[in-house]
Amino acid sequence: MLDHDLVVIVKPGKPLNLVPRSFVHQATAKGNHAMNIRTIQNNLTVCAFDNGAEIAYSYETPVAGFSPGLGYFRTSQKFSVTTSRHVNKYLGATCGKVTTLEQAAIAAFAASVAPHDIGAGL
Repeated sequence: MLDHDLVVIVKPGKPLNLVPRSFVHQATAKGNHAMNIRTIQNNLTVCAFDNGAEIAYSYETPVAGFSPGLGYFRTSQKFSVTTSRHVNKYLGATCGKVTTLEQAAIAAFAASVAPHDIGAGL
């Protein structure tokens, strides 16, 4: 099974479960939440949540993403050249406006859509 064929199922107050994509409908119908994890390239990972939010991580740092209420966003903080490439790669296919946010706001957004409170966000 390939990495992109797995989805994280989130049940509030319980450990994360990694399941095949074919089980997602059954699991989410029971009140759980799905988080799809995609590796775009080495050290660039995108977590997509079933509420429409996305967080792009360069290494282990959230640096860009998408909020259904805000649209696409990126960090204002300067990191390494590689992290800048990661942000540009993630946002490269977007059309329209990209909002620049303080790194603390992106970290807070990432924490708000994390498994313990997947429905919150910007």
